[in-house]
Amino acid sequence: MYVMSCEDSSFGDMHYVARLITREVEELGGTWGAFVYNHEMAVAEYNDGESSVSYFEMEISNNTDISIVRNKVSESIRAQYECWHEYDCCGCWFLSDLSIVRQYHRADAPTGALNNYIVRVSAGRNI
Repeated sequence: MYVMSCEDSSFGDMHYVARLITREVEELGGTWGAFVYNHEMAVAEYNDGESSVSYFEMEISNNTDISIVRNKVSESIRAQYECWHEYDCCGCWFLSDLSIVRQYHRADAPTGALNNYIVRVSAGRNI
């Protein structure tokens, strides 16, 4: 299913960071789209207990400033997951990096001309 709105029934099946990105894109007046298959967004993940990396794809309209979206989403995630410890001991997770990189332009997207982006979310763990 191609999800294009926060109101779509499969919106909740999207990756958490993808949902944050969509809200920021909509707030800036842009459009977006993402594929969800069998109630799951296609996400490539690596997690070794000390670090985690997730990759997924999204389509975002041409008129959206991706740097603003990335900065706002990064700030939001960091604020939500910050444990405020002064030393590394508690085992909490933190956002290490959020990258949103343009892969290609798609003129025939259902919501109009969009750019396809690969999103990379890296997290570290205080151990």
